[in-house]
Amino acid sequence: MTPGVTPRVTPGREHGFTLLELLVSLVIFGLLLAALGQGTRFALAARQSQTHQIEVDADLDTVDRTVRHLINTMDAGLTADMTPHFVANSRSMGFTAGLPAMAWYPTRQADVIVAVDAAHRLVLRWAPHYPVLLGPPPLPQVTPLLDGVDHIELSYWTAGRTRGLWVDRWDAKVLPELVRLRIVFFAKDRRHWPDIVAATAVN
Repeated sequence: MTPGVTPRVTPGREHGFTLLELLVSLVIFGLLLAALGQGTRFALAARQSQTHQIEVDADLDTVDRTVRHLINTMDAGLTADMTPHFVANSRSMGFTAGLPAMAWYPTRQADVIVAVDAAHRLVLRWAPHYPVLLGPPPLPQVTPLLDGVDHIELSYWTAGRTRGLWVDRWDAKVLPELVRLRIVFFAKDRRHWPDIVAATAVN
């Protein structure tokens, strides 16, 4: 060091962040929060969609099993002339079929109507099929199967003379071999179910 010369001291950089660095950090933090929020919303939407689909599948399974059981157990001849009680068109069908065993009813047979009511529900209207000797039957019961139904389309398989075909009305004195039920939802409803096709007791 030269005598009499004062050393020059260069001031060091003060510790801390500049305004630009803070702004960059805030922008990155905001982007991370936005990505996290979007991921959370996506996960919640996926979970809600999955839950809805599970409920739809459960409803379909219940309706499918119920309708198939009733069609499979249709009585082929309960009237005096041994013709089946079967009144059917494209929007509803009435018949006698078997129900699960119920301790409070002396019969497992029931007179059933499948239709869509005024509240747009697919319902079963049913009453136990009582012999006359047992007195007046109980009042008919209504069991909802599915909500939000616009209408149903029913058709019935007839063998025909040359080839089989589906008809939307049944006037024969025997049961059809097959019954097809199509559930039609409203236009804004995303549910689309396959047709339910089941065989009667004559098949």
